[in-house]
Amino acid sequence: MTTRTLSRLNRLRPLSLAIAATCACSGPVLAQSLGPVVADGHPLDVISGSYASADDGAAGYVFHALNGGSIGSGGPVSLTASGANTAAARAESAGTLIFAAGDITTSGASAVGLSVATGGRIELQADAGGQGTRVATSGRGSTAAQVDSGTLVMGNATLETTGSGSHGLVATGTAQVEMVGGRIQTSGDWSHAVMADNAVVTLRDARIQTGASYSDGLYALNGGRIEGDNVQVSTAADGSAGARVAGGATLSLINSDLHVAGEYAMGVELSGGTLRIENSALRSDHERGDGVYLRANSRADIIGTTITAGGYGININGDGSDVRLSDVEITANRRNGIWMPRASALTMLRGSITTSGDGGVGIDNRQGVATLDGLTMHTGGASAHGLYASYDTGGRQPLFEADGVDVTTTGAGSIGAVARLGGIVHLRDSTLLTTGAKGYGVLSGGPGELTLRDTHVRTQGLEAYAGVVNANGRLDIDGGSLISERHAALWVRTAREVAARNGAQLIGGNGTLMDVDAAFSSPFELHLDQDVYAQGDIAITPEDIAAGVPVLADIRVRLNGRSHWVGATTAVNQVALSDNSRWTLTGDASVGQLNLQDSTLALSAAGSTSFNRLTVSGDVEANNALLIFNGALGDDTSLIDFLHVRGDTRGSAGIQVNNVHGLGAQTSNGIQLIQVDGRSDAAYTLNGRAVAGSYDYFLHKGGVTTPGDGGWYLRSALTPTPPDPCDLDPTGPGCVTVPPPDPCDLDPTGPGCVIVPPPEPCDLDPTGPGCVIVPPPEPCEADPTGPGCVIVPPPEPCEADPAGPGCGIVPPPEPCEADPTGPGCGIVPPDPCEAAEGDTACDRPPPPQIVRPEAGAYLANQAAAVSLFQHRLQDRNGADGMGEVRGAGWLRVSSSQTRQDVAGQLALTGRATVLMGGLDVLHWGGASQGSAGVLLAAGQASTDVRSRLSGYAATGTVKGGALGIYATWLQRPGEGTGAYADGWVQHGRYRNTVQGIGLAKERQDAQTQAASVETGYAWAMRMRSGTQLMVQPQLQLTYTDYRADRITEHNGTQVAVGAAGGLSSRLGVRLSGDVRTEERRVQPFVAAHWLHEGGGNRIWMDDALIEGAVPKNRYEVRGGAMLQLGTRWSAWGDLGLQRGDAGYRSVSAQLGLNARW
Repeated sequence: MTTRTLSRLNRLRPLSLAIAATCACSGPVLAQSLGPVVADGHPLDVISGSYASADDGAAGYVFHALNGGSIGSGGPVSLTASGANTAAARAESAGTLIFAAGDITTSGASAVGLSVATGGRIELQADAGGQGTRVATSGRGSTAAQVDSGTLVMGNATLETTGSGSHGLVATGTAQVEMVGGRIQTSGDWSHAVMADNAVVTLRDARIQTGASYSDGLYALNGGRIEGDNVQVSTAADGSAGARVAGGATLSLINSDLHVAGEYAMGVELSGGTLRIENSALRSDHERGDGVYLRANSRADIIGTTITAGGYGININGDGSDVRLSDVEITANRRNGIWMPRASALTMLRGSITTSGDGGVGIDNRQGVATLDGLTMHTGGASAHGLYASYDTGGRQPLFEADGVDVTTTGAGSIGAVARLGGIVHLRDSTLLTTGAKGYGVLSGGPGELTLRDTHVRTQGLEAYAGVVNANGRLDIDGGSLISERHAALWVRTAREVAARNGAQLIGGNGTLMDVDAAFSSPFELHLDQDVYAQGDIAITPEDIAAGVPVLADIRVRLNGRSHWVGATTAVNQVALSDNSRWTLTGDASVGQLNLQDSTLALSAAGSTSFNRLTVSGDVEANNALLIFNGALGDDTSLIDFLHVRGDTRGSAGIQVNNVHGLGAQTSNGIQLIQVDGRSDAAYTLNGRAVAGSYDYFLHKGGVTTPGDGGWYLRSALTPTPPDPCDLDPTGPGCVTVPPPDPCDLDPTGPGCVIVPPPEPCDLDPTGPGCVIVPPPEPCEADPTGPGCVIVPPPEPCEADPAGPGCGIVPPPEPCEADPTGPGCGIVPPDPCEAAEGDTACDRPPPPQIVRPEAGAYLANQAAAVSLFQHRLQDRNGADGMGEVRGAGWLRVSSSQTRQDVAGQLALTGRATVLMGGLDVLHWGGASQGSAGVLLAAGQASTDVRSRLSGYAATGTVKGGALGIYATWLQRPGEGTGAYADGWVQHGRYRNTVQGIGLAKERQDAQTQAASVETGYAWAMRMRSGTQLMVQPQLQLTYTDYRADRITEHNGTQVAVGAAGGLSSRLGVRLSGDVRTEERRVQPFVAAHWLHEGGGNRIWMDDALIEGAVPKNRYEVRGGAMLQLGTRWSAWGDLGLQRGDAGYRSVSAQLGLNARW
């Protein structure tokens, strides 16, 4: 301040005091255009009115408080300063100005409405009606309020500027500004509404507006700080930020709204500053206007806020910047949701990002590190990817660490997540959905990587691969899924690695799992580990095939840890499965090598009616593997899966064969499953059973006509052991010819045989007892030509051997020389049919059909259900002649065991138990009497069936119950003689099961309607006191209507009732005694019966009719006794034995108890 200015102030001070005194003494008198007021070290109260000054500079201050002075107004005042570089109101050096409503205006250039210098303080208070002070400037470069290291407090104040470069509020130094309510508005270019330059500005419930270019709403710089609560900020022109933070300054907003409309107008722009916004809204309308723009070394913490931008939602365009978002919703109408071209950091928790323009990427990351958690993202434009990490600008490698992210893209060519040119994307527990054409799920290319952990990727558009790997990229999938609904799951152009593990699912909706470019010549492996499920074929990219590109691809597939591939291929060189993995073919396929370690190859899917052919151009190595074939089993021409190995086979594997709608038939050479062109060194065994209809099939190496071809066949009959080739041709290679035995060895007394006596004992031991030692022969005997010896000529040869040569007698020929095939000669003539294969005259009958043991179980179940609750009168009453018929109740339990054969192959062993009870509810008559009652029964039966030919076994069970009524008439009930008649009617229900070894359990419901009539006549043959003997012929007819569900077994065989029940008869005689005492009565008996089944017992298994389990005729012997226990109770028991055809034998036992009253 100049000396001239101080002198002027001193001259004015007495006038100011006089005016103040006058105002204070005379009360509130309105003054017109009063002069300036200065309070220099003293307090002043001014009256309401208008005060003005036209001077420039300090001389133009209208109100001036300094050196501890203060000016207060009890009512509204109006201050007008028209000079340049002046101030309408100024407070400094502990001076204070207090206004209650009113107007403060300036019109000069660079003028200030409110000026607070070091230590000064100005308060703009609202009146009782809430009306605040209005401050307005109109000169160029003017400022409504300027605070430099002082304090400004405003309530409902309005700050307005109209000139260019005219700011609303400027706080510098260590200034403190507080504004509650009110409005700050600028209308000139380069006119910021609020500036905090190393100062602190606090705004609450305020409205901030700028109307011209490059005019920011809030501007904090050089360490300044702006804090706002419920602040409404709007800018209308180009380059005007809603808030700008620079030079280490800080902006904190809560419950606020920032709206900018001009080109290059940012909602918030940071240049080395810090932003914190909570529960607010930012909107930038122009396509070149961003929601938040960060230059280098800036930081933004945004919480619970919505950001809507025509351009980028958040533009992190400077190295070292750090953005932290929590529950933020970002909408970018034309550009990216978040743009990260520099080495910056982004953390986003929850919230959402939505883009709608073409190329509007959710988050485009070129050098930054982005950490995402719980984020939802949606892009709507073409080529608008979700997450995009591309290392194409140098500097730091871009990285996404994303957890719980939900990404949806709908535009054409919009990829869910991209890692290219070294970019890295790690997704965990996330979901990616694309719906546009060629909207790939994920893309990985270059030296970076893309990993998916428990993440689900799904594409729905045309030609939209779920995953693409190019430029030698890496794709790692850990859990989750990769599914394309209308295209292949994977497209591999060039790749370092593609792997999936831990239950991941890879599915191609068009039937293709993976397309591989034809020109990709480096060895490439698709590795599926730990419960991975992959569905679809592996093929060369169709466009390459159509273009005729030479196929150089070297594709390998490795499955481990229970992984499962469902698909086919003609493009894979090596397939290796281990640790309980599985490959299920969906069509014909060919591979170079196949290795199966503790794993399964299914040549078609379960239940499939399309049977496949797998060709292996090289070797097949198997170790504890399983090969599954599906086929319509019948004769040699059956349609079935087929494995063709052009190389060698080694190792071991089981073969499982599932029948699919085959009816079964007798085979000849067999149904070939495997063809081996090289060495067939593998050992294959049938795993479980191969069944169709009533047929069992068995696995054989080699055909009947080609036993050495190395192939593997199914045949529906057990093949006899092939004859020894040396038996057919004893002179063949490797055969040793055994000469026939000498006939004299067989019969020493035969013609021409010489009996050689046994040697004498003395010849063996001349010194033995009784032996005479013969002296040695004479010398002439030892040497007839010796000296003194006379030579005796030898006899004529013909005398010694009349049959010798030239003697005229020809000995008879040896028998085996005349007929080497004669008895005892040992040579069997060759079978002409074995020497002439294909001669129709040599046809032999085919081997017998091997009947499945399940057929016996079904038959046994039928027979058991029919007979389970059949019974006779004595089974209910025990014996005849137990006194007059009155009321009675009875209970019996019976058990039986049965053995028999079916079809000459099946051995059946059955057991049955029945509990039956009844109650007489009606009786009538005198000398002859009748009764009627109801009965209830429950029982079960089980049958074990074993095939003597195949060794297979099956079990049948029946559990059932019956409800019935019965009636009985006795001619002489007290005597036990005379005629009787009995009848009953029953309804039974049954739950039948059949379980074959290696087959699923089958269930069948059945029911019976049965009726029986029985009659007989007993007379006494011999009687004496207390004892009589009776004979009783009996006849019983029973008709049973048996019905059961037609079922289809799990293997496809249809099973239905052929015949069961019908009319059965029993004809026999019962011989019984009657021994009575005063307290006891005993009736022993023995009976013999002929039982005849008229209906038969047959089942249909597909088109094969099987019969058995119940002989037409059976013969029974039964014996037992009844014991009367007093006048009310009686008990009985018996044992029975039945015999019949086919080795039928049944043993039964019964106990009963009867109570009468």
